[in-house]
Amino acid sequence: MPMSSPMMSDTDREDLDAILRTVLVSDKGYVETLSRATGLNGKALTDKAAFTLSRLSAVGGYDYENEALEVAGRYLAEARFTEAEAIYRQVLVSFPEKHGFNHPGYATRLNNLAEVLRATARYDEAESLYRQALEIDREALGLEHPDYGIDLLNLAGLLHDRGRYEAAEPLYREAMTIIGKVVGEEHYRYATAQNNLAGLLQDMLRFEEAEALCRQALEITSKTLGESHSVYATRLNNLAELLGTTERYGEAEPLYRQALEITQKTLGEEHPDFAIRLNNLAVLLKATGRYEEAEPLYRQALEITHRTLGEAHPDYATRLNNFAGLLDSTERYDEAEPLYRQALEICEKALGVEHPSTQTVRANLELFLSEKPD
Repeated sequence: MPMSSPMMSDTDREDLDAILRTVLVSDKGYVETLSRATGLNGKALTDKAAFTLSRLSAVGGYDYENEALEVAGRYLAEARFTEAEAIYRQVLVSFPEKHGFNHPGYATRLNNLAEVLRATARYDEAESLYRQALEIDREALGLEHPDYGIDLLNLAGLLHDRGRYEAAEPLYREAMTIIGKVVGEEHYRYATAQNNLAGLLQDMLRFEEAEALCRQALEITSKTLGESHSVYATRLNNLAELLGTTERYGEAEPLYRQALEITQKTLGEEHPDFAIRLNNLAVLLKATGRYEEAEPLYRQALEITHRTLGEAHPDYATRLNNFAGLLDSTERYDEAEPLYRQALEICEKALGVEHPSTQTVRANLELFLSEKPD
């Protein structure tokens, strides 16, 4: 994979040749091998991997696409979407030159780019890529292949995000069936399918079905990935959200706090998922009348989302809407109204006027205006 690189001295070239030989003979991935060689972790490791890869490209004689995908995957996990997108787009262009457009590997690369687009709320482009990947894998791999199940899961998630619940549900269920058959019902990927379907059912107000799936997914994730993993934090958060929605606040709060602690340790305080954890705990604190505790969490969540996702993202609208609700409840009406209006404007542009989230924010604004003192 061609990448630009700076000029190298003979010493630099010898060091890079040594790294290259280590990577080629290692049964570990490029980034893990580099971590063992340097002792680095986290974002520092990602940056070192990206820089080293750009210089390794100058050595020649080897295609670094897999290593580039590793780096892009780390960028995506760290919510560094611009960097991830640049690599994914470059790989998407170069792959068909060797393998064609109907290769399952091309479908994988379409999915990778679609994940970035979905995370940054570019839903039209993401949906097109997801559907293209699904069609490729259907033809190349068949309807019982795990990659086809993942394709279904990804497209269902996108449709869920867009408020197309009826279209998403059968895809979620088909994906869960395929994944269960291939990897078994005790695998973390099966738990992911359960978790995602549970989220949809919760949004459709089918709470009993959703809770059963949430609890099963939490148990499987605990067994397979452990209780210090960021994915386990997501499972805790989702179960807590369901418990909060059904007003079981005493059960929900310790789960939210545990999820927040795990996310802080695993992803850091500048990740969108940390903002989600802060926001959700703040929602619970507000619901139980603890406004002073809730406010700094709302503010912190809003600031993190602004920095990581930007002001045009639906998640930023969610933060604005929720914080406006707190300001409304504490009778700071002049501060609340512009936040409600900004949240509605973002939702209408990013999601459309008929999306459930847009309708919720609009209803909140209308209720606020009808009850606001003159």
